[in-house]
Amino acid sequence: MARGLSKAGEREVTSAAVDWLVSRGWVVVARALPRGGHGVALRPGRGHARGGRRCLLRGTWIPDVVAVRDKEVLLLESKPALSQRDLAKLERARAGAYDRAIAAAVRFAPARVVLAVALRAENFNGPLADRARAVCDLVLLVSRCSCQAVHERR
Repeated sequence: MARGLSKAGEREVTSAAVDWLVSRGWVVVARALPRGGHGVALRPGRGHARGGRRCLLRGTWIPDVVAVRDKEVLLLESKPALSQRDLAKLERARAGAYDRAIAAAVRFAPARVVLAVALRAENFNGPLADRARAVCDLVLLVSRCSCQAVHERR
């Protein structure tokens, strides 16, 4: 785990979450790190763009991590602290806005899309935490020594 995680930024939170996902059988197919990395741009109701091509059409979302396991696709938004804007992206995904783009990005029709969020443990509280539990299938909290799931819907 990254040292000094109490001051972790998005890169460290994402790395800890990826380690946790891989240890549970997920295969990471795209990772968009801040100021680097090649994510998948999901456009609502359309296809996707690969490899850092950031077409900023209204509603385009670049998940921090896209992973697959069996016929499931996991989309992870990773931040030191959760914001209204992050949750709005996940809510649009929950409503099906990106279904076609997700299938195009992974080249199969997923049996299930798992929406996930990872953030620093000390920043998971209040109304946004409740909203995250309602919207997400998986909530990962990262602390200095660990990454753990505090909410998992199957």
